[in-house]
Amino acid sequence: MFLTTENLTKDFGDVQAVLDVNLEIDRGEFVSIMGPSGSGKTTLLTLLGALDTPSSGEVFIEGEPLSGIKDVDLFRSKKVGFVFQFHNLISYLNALENVEIPMHGPMSGTERRARAIELLELVGLGERVYHNPSQLSGGERQRVAVARALVNDPALVLADEPTGELDSKTSIEIIQLMKKINKEKGTTFIVVTHDPEVAKKAEKIIFLKNGTIARQEAVKSESVEDVLALRNSAFGQQLIEKKATDPYMENLGVFKGGTLTKEGEAVLSVLEKAEAIERD
Repeated sequence: MFLTTENLTKDFGDVQAVLDVNLEIDRGEFVSIMGPSGSGKTTLLTLLGALDTPSSGEVFIEGEPLSGIKDVDLFRSKKVGFVFQFHNLISYLNALENVEIPMHGPMSGTERRARAIELLELVGLGERVYHNPSQLSGGERQRVAVARALVNDPALVLADEPTGELDSKTSIEIIQLMKKINKEKGTTFIVVTHDPEVAKKAEKIIFLKNGTIARQEAVKSESVEDVLALRNSAFGQQLIEKKATDPYMENLGVFKGGTLTKEGEAVLSVLEKAEAIERD
């Protein structure tokens, strides 16, 4: 197993941001993490990336406990790439120079430049290498951030709401780019997102609530994932329980006189079939 956690917990005073989280993520897997605001998504990501230390529990990457690493900065620079909601590009540097920054020190100038150009071409910006952030669209700036995260060929990329500032079309393009890199290079991706359309592009979705894992789902089909999301909604739960608590359920034609209609039974059947597919 590439990445595991054991009873991972992080407290901030009296607040338990992450509580007894146990994860298993394979090498090369593409995972999304969802949950309401304050559910611990970003805190979990910072623990996995060694940006913060847990109050208790442990993170293991390739069997190595993060608590035993002496040079955490060196570990992060070699093993982990980060992509954040805000691209954090330096405004007065062009795309090429922004991507080169993490490589200063271990590489010569010629090597840095060649590597940066290679990565910018990989993310589709081969013709924009000398453009400053102000000359790039939001999606292009985030592509530069993705290229920068890959400079040291990390085994793991952690992305925190990488599409949060982008429109829906550009969001999908960025996630598709990450999936392309995931498949071609075998890089493990863990993406925190609030967007179900982004989340269902992953192979597995982890749902957090109050700092704990509420459930995990393997994404077998985007269409099935849409039905599962409906199943877990207030609408779906009323159908499953065969009890309407919202009077508008009758207006929708799925209940009549408090009883499921033929249409309601048909929708419930679809929800049950999606749940069966998930279990298989």
